[in-house]
Amino acid sequence: MGSFLDSDFRRKRHPPDKLISLSGIKEGMHVLEVGCGSGAFTTFVARTVGIKGEVYALDIQPGMLMQLKEKLSRPENRDIRNIKLIEGDAHNLPFDDNSFDLVYAITVIQEIPDKIRF
Repeated sequence: MGSFLDSDFRRKRHPPDKLISLSGIKEGMHVLEVGCGSGAFTTFVARTVGIKGEVYALDIQPGMLMQLKEKLSRPENRDIRNIKLIEGDAHNLPFDDNSFDLVYAITVIQEIPDKIRF
């Protein structure tokens, strides 16, 4: 499933630059992506926040984080050094309050059992 979610087809239907623009993600921000999956949007956000920013990519599935780790090892992504992979649960975030400038989740809320709590 991760390969479909991180495909050119999906990026055409949901352009990362549009998401970034509409969400207000800017250079230097510290952001949390809940349910990053294989990183379909993660690398785009990381490049936007730049070297002064950070992206915390959180997913409950170790396999998805492994796919993102492999993606980051590709030659076209080796310049990205501002992504922190975090295995965790959206209901029990391992961060202090006010740790981020922005938190986002893309096509993951429907998978979270307790949406109100989330």
